[in-house]
Amino acid sequence: MAARGTDVTSGRGKKTTFSWSSEDGRTRTSARVRIVPVRPWTVYLLVLPAFLGVVLLAIFFFAAFLALSVLAAVGLGLWFWWVRRRFRKLVWRAQTLDGEYVVIEETTIIEKKKDGVD
Repeated sequence: MAARGTDVTSGRGKKTTFSWSSEDGRTRTSARVRIVPVRPWTVYLLVLPAFLGVVLLAIFFFAAFLALSVLAAVGLGLWFWWVRRRFRKLVWRAQTLDGEYVVIEETTIIEKKKDGVD
């Protein structure tokens, strides 16, 4: 396809007509487009609020993510503390003996052997 453009200046902006034709030349298309010059301060006026909005949204979502991460870390830490505490209680209970006992200082050992020989 071959494109050809012509410029016409009138009033506000520039009107440009583009014409296209197919390779064999049978189909022809044209379009008229008005190109309005953009001043730099208008770009800043439009882009700056959008950019600031995106930055504020990014800060908000980062703060929310950080808060959720801190809550998850605290919850996980409390869970590990609770499991460790419970495990230590179980180990301590396994090492202690409950019940009454008597200390015998002198004892006599009597042995009986199965075959009856002393």
